[in-house]
Amino acid sequence: MRNYRLYLFELIFALLIVFVHTNFPNGEMYFDSIGRMTVMFFFILSSYFYNKTLSKEGYTYKSTLKRCLRLFLMMLGVVIIYFAVFLPLRWSMYGTPKLFTEPFNWDNAWVFLKKYVPKHSFLWFIASLIFCYLTYPLVYKIKWFKENKFAIIVPLIILVSAYVYRIFCNQYDWGIFSVYQVTRNFIITGLPCFLIGSYIYHHESELKRISRPVLYISIICLLGTMMAECYLHIVTSNKPNEFYLSSIPIAILSFVYCIQNPESKVGEKIYHYLGSTGPTIVYLFHMFFVLLLNDLYKINWGVFLIILIADTSAIILALGYNLFKTRVLKKDN
Repeated sequence: MRNYRLYLFELIFALLIVFVHTNFPNGEMYFDSIGRMTVMFFFILSSYFYNKTLSKEGYTYKSTLKRCLRLFLMMLGVVIIYFAVFLPLRWSMYGTPKLFTEPFNWDNAWVFLKKYVPKHSFLWFIASLIFCYLTYPLVYKIKWFKENKFAIIVPLIILVSAYVYRIFCNQYDWGIFSVYQVTRNFIITGLPCFLIGSYIYHHESELKRISRPVLYISIICLLGTMMAECYLHIVTSNKPNEFYLSSIPIAILSFVYCIQNPESKVGEKIYHYLGSTGPTIVYLFHMFFVLLLNDLYKINWGVFLIILIADTSAIILALGYNLFKTRVLKKDN
């Protein structure tokens, strides 16, 4: 049975990424708390379904490598279109933006991609997810993590410790792991959340017994905390700190909420029109709409209109892709 509630949240979180990225072209990152929440949620989601696949088919290096290769080719294809076609066209019309200032051409393709992908690419999540798939076998065979109900403490300690270290030391670099992509996006975000997704899958029956009123009240209170963190980030925007502590429990509890309440008429309806790939399409191509529309407004109040149009454009693209797949290619979701 498909969890339509989880599908709905997946789409909502993908649209939140559009919201977070809207002001990135201007170098503003006020809503990083929301951004970290969406990233954590998607790592948990990917791990949860990956463990479902493992329980049915078992683990093989071949299937995992195929999965990683598909993800890499998908990311590389979108990035090449973005940097080689879209951005040069945009630059020719509006001038070079603050980000991605080095122009792309096929003569410097290898140097450019090595420098900007995945470190500076908006699809860095996919690269970190590939790392998770490749390293997860080291954890998958550890029975303690599957069977011990306190095993979730380990990834939580990593996430909270990284947050505290970031706030007080203003950096992520740890010795030999002084690579932004590896340290921030994989070691202290991706892998811990991937382990949490695995934990949720193996302890799903226990998590479903959490009192719903307690779950709802906790999420509401944490959302208030997140709003405070966003405000704190705005008033201290001249500092490199990121305030996202509430993002950790919100991502986890939102996922638990979805497995407790799998039915959703709204989610089922949206799934009918957008298909299983709807949230993925929104995530892959949202930056095209964000940057294109960002050029069309110059005053702050227009940001909300840009978010709405960018979200709508991404959803229309997902709808068109689903219609093409189901009616032209004749493939079911």
